[in-house]
Amino acid sequence: MFFSILVVAGCSKEYTSEPTIVGYIVETTPDEQEILVVNQISKEQAMDFELEQYIGKGIDAYYINVDKVWDFTFDYEVGQKVRIWVDGLVDDSFPMQVELGKIEMIEE
Repeated sequence: MFFSILVVAGCSKEYTSEPTIVGYIVETTPDEQEILVVNQISKEQAMDFELEQYIGKGIDAYYINVDKVWDFTFDYEVGQKVRIWVDGLVDDSFPMQVELGKIEMIEE
């Protein structure tokens, strides 16, 4: 709950719709400014994820720059479930490239 409040406070836009992406973080960059989020997989699959194994398998993967709403009190970790609201267009590549609007952690 505490993190969600910080993230919302860090965003200048109000998001009232459903999130664009709900999935698991499967990769973070060393500086934690970019995360790879995948939906349609389990937490166990997220913990041992290799992108090449899922090409053409019907999953959605998104590279997301989280620097825009960075919170230095929180670390993005592989296996965390998140809700993502996207700002702007989605680059239709694999993995897709999106601009982060808002992120919330889902506690399991």
